[in-house]
Amino acid sequence: VEGGRKNGPDGMWPDFVVTDTVGFIRKLPTQLVHSFASTLEVARDADVTVVCADASSEELEEEIQTVTHTLSEAVENGVGPGSIIMCINKMDLVSAERAAELRRDHPQAVMISAIEDTGALVEEIYHTIASRRERMRVFIPHADYAAASRLYGLAEIHAQENTDSGLWMDVSLPRSASGKYSPYRV
Repeated sequence: VEGGRKNGPDGMWPDFVVTDTVGFIRKLPTQLVHSFASTLEVARDADVTVVCADASSEELEEEIQTVTHTLSEAVENGVGPGSIIMCINKMDLVSAERAAELRRDHPQAVMISAIEDTGALVEEIYHTIASRRERMRVFIPHADYAAASRLYGLAEIHAQENTDSGLWMDVSLPRSASGKYSPYRV
């Protein structure tokens, strides 16, 4: 698994971590079973899973179906990702006719050429992450400081101010966790 950190442009978006895993393939060789298991482990913890498919592949549709089926099964078993972005890469390697066909057949997919530009994919990742987060202002009394401590690991902190009575925080956190902090919301 390879990874790296992407910084949000102009501070408008949160940083995010990118990991690259072994791909999904139909007939997995025995020596890759462990690597494939790690792919699903990473997907389990992901806020967003980007599925990249090779536009120039002659088996593109079958490959997309394999990935979609595998991720659907994983979700049913409680292992799957939060959100899935379909990305069709290497658009520079296909004809204009094939590109039009791919856009028609996969209207939700982000079409890119890593050689030319990946900005559309990065922007889609940012928007997907943002749609799963909620920004709120909270006040946490010093007596409940454990709640503030948990926020540091969970949320993006935009601003904070420590006062004699507690901590004011402006945060963005996963919507799934925002209910836990609604008693502190101001």
